[in-house]
Amino acid sequence: QLVYSIIGIMLALFISIIDYRIYKNTKFLGLVFVVLILATISVKFLGRDAKGAVRWIQIGRITLQPSEFVKVGMIVIFAGFFSELEKRNKLKDPIWSVLVPLGVGVFVAGIIFFMQNHLSAAVLVMTTLLIQMFIAGINFKALIIAIMAGGITGYFAVTSIFKKASRTDLDRQE
Repeated sequence: QLVYSIIGIMLALFISIIDYRIYKNTKFLGLVFVVLILATISVKFLGRDAKGAVRWIQIGRITLQPSEFVKVGMIVIFAGFFSELEKRNKLKDPIWSVLVPLGVGVFVAGIIFFMQNHLSAAVLVMTTLLIQMFIAGINFKALIIAIMAGGITGYFAVTSIFKKASRTDLDRQE
C-alpha cells in the first residue's frame, strides 16, 4: 500500500504541474479518448482472468484496470467538451449538448460493459456524465426527452432480444 501511495502522490504532483489549458485542447482530448478506448478493448485480448471477470492488464509486476482510467478520463473529456460548447454558445443546442455526449457516454459504457463485463464502471461513467451535463447547464428538457426515448428504445430492444432467445430455445427443444 505504501508503494502505491507513493506512486499515486508522485503522479498527482506530476499532473498538477501540467498547464490546465491542455485539458481544453480538443486534439488532446481526442487522443485521450482514443487511448482510453483502445486500453479498454485491449483487456479482451491482453487481460487476465480474476474471479470470472477479465478486467485487468498485467504490465510487469503492476496490474492495471483500464476502466479506472476511463472513469477519470471521461470526466476530463466531458469537462473539456462542455467548456468548448459554452465557449461556442451551444450549451442549449439539444444535438450538441445532449445527443452527442449521451451517444459517446453510451458508446464508452457499452465498451466497458461488453469488453470487461464491468457494469458498475459503465453505470458510473453514465452517472458522472449526467451530473456533468446538469452542472454544465445543458437543455434539461432535451435531456429528459432523450432519456425517455432511450429508455423506451432500450426496453423494446431488450424484450425483443429475450423473445428471440426464448423462441430459439423452444425450437431447440422440439
